[in-house]
Amino acid sequence: MAAPTSHATDFKDIFNKGNLGQIISNIGQTVANATATTNFTVDDLVGTWKYKSPGISFRGESTLANIGGAAAATAIEEKLAPYYKRSRMTNITLTVDKSHNFAIKTAYGTFKGTVEKSSQDDILVFKFNILGTVSIGHINAMATKSGNQLNITFDASRLIKILKKLPKVASNTTFSTVASILDNYDNIYIGFRMTRK
Repeated sequence: MAAPTSHATDFKDIFNKGNLGQIISNIGQTVANATATTNFTVDDLVGTWKYKSPGISFRGESTLANIGGAAAATAIEEKLAPYYKRSRMTNITLTVDKSHNFAIKTAYGTFKGTVEKSSQDDILVFKFNILGTVSIGHINAMATKSGNQLNITFDASRLIKILKKLPKVASNTTFSTVASILDNYDNIYIGFRMTRK
C-alpha cells in the first residue's frame, strides 16, 4: 500500500490552521462578483444598505462577465480593506426610500438627493441637492446586485484626478497608497460593497 502523499497533509493543514473560513469567504465573494446582475430597478434598492467591504468592478467588454475579472476584483478589495478602515470609509450607509430619495451617511457628513437608473443598465445616477430642491450636481456609478448585496463603484482614474486637486487628500499617505494600487489596473471602478440592513 502506498504511503500518503504530502498533498493529503497539505490539504489537512489548510483545515487545521483556521484558513477554511477565509477560503470559503473568498470563494463566496468571487462567486457573488461573477453572478451579480444589473437587472434590478431602483425600487429593488429601497431600504438601508450598510458598508461591507471595498467594492471593485471593471468596465470592459468581457471583464465583468468572466470569473478571472471577479477573482481579480476580490483580490483588489482585500488589498484595499485596511486603507478604507484607516480613512473611516467603513462607516457608510445608503438609504433609499420609495420615492427614490437617497441619503448617504458617512463619517464626514450626510449627502442627500434622488437616485435613478440610466438607460445604460449598469449605471445609477445620484443627483445631489441641498435644502431638498437645489441641485448641486450628479455622479454616475456602476451598480450590480446579487441578492442582498449591492456593489456601487465609480471610475477610479476620474475619482483620483479629482481628489488629487484637494491638498489635504493629495498629501494623505493612505490616499497615495490606494491610488498606487489602483494605478496598476485599467478600466477599474472603486466604491463600496454593501449589504441590506
